[in-house]
Amino acid sequence: VFIVANNQSIIYDIENNIETPLPDIPNGVRVTNPIDGSAILLPLSPPDFTPEVLVCGGSTADTSLPSTSLSSQQPASSQCSRITLTPEGIKAGWQVEHMLEGRMMPELVHVPNGQILITNGAGTGFAAISTVGNPVGASNADHPVLTPSLYTPSAPLGQRISNAGLPTTNIPRLYHSGVTLTPQGNFLITGNNPNMNFTPPGTPGIKFPSELRVELLHPPFMSRTRPTISTLPGKLGFGKKFTTPITIPSDLKADTVQGTSLASERLLHD
Repeated sequence: VFIVANNQSIIYDIENNIETPLPDIPNGVRVTNPIDGSAILLPLSPPDFTPEVLVCGGSTADTSLPSTSLSSQQPASSQCSRITLTPEGIKAGWQVEHMLEGRMMPELVHVPNGQILITNGAGTGFAAISTVGNPVGASNADHPVLTPSLYTPSAPLGQRISNAGLPTTNIPRLYHSGVTLTPQGNFLITGNNPNMNFTPPGTPGIKFPSELRVELLHPPFMSRTRPTISTLPGKLGFGKKFTTPITIPSDLKADTVQGTSLASERLLHD
């Protein structure tokens, strides 16, 4: 199990009760409440299924200070840190690159094509903390980040993060917001409520009310032309192999196209 707290992290072997310390997250960036970043296990790819962890956002703020000396305008960190959880990777330490903007309270979610969606969050401030010196209504954060980005794990360092082809919303998604991958491959984005209680939109003096609107985000890959199966046999013998021609669009690499046996299973059960 990978565990991160503040700027420190470990691997915890539950079965043998062994902790393996990892290098500190670089540059003084801290990623746990009240300066929330987000962490995700990158896709486990064959042939070795090597585990890697990505941690993005957070802050370099000193939260040991009284909360009233902190500010809703404190810039969030744009740093993303990545480490390979093998002895060699741990020795090499964290790779560092930067998002297109700082994010406090970002969400990291797997995209079906192996990318990571980076969305939601604030450009400044804090998450759950006793009231800062200059809250925005009841919010300890400000400057919502309204354009999501995609992280491509296989791209070269420094070229992995882009928002090309992604829309910009006008709905702030700060504290108590979330994102869910749907069975269709797009994302359901909901929430926002940095207030103590439900605060309806239009409440006087509240910049970030409780948010009831729901959005669907369609990643760019959903609009791309997909490989097509040209022909299929009408019947298949149990356990038998067959060959069928597949047309691959010119903008896809043939060696990146993957398939399953679902088509043959459907034929056998129809």
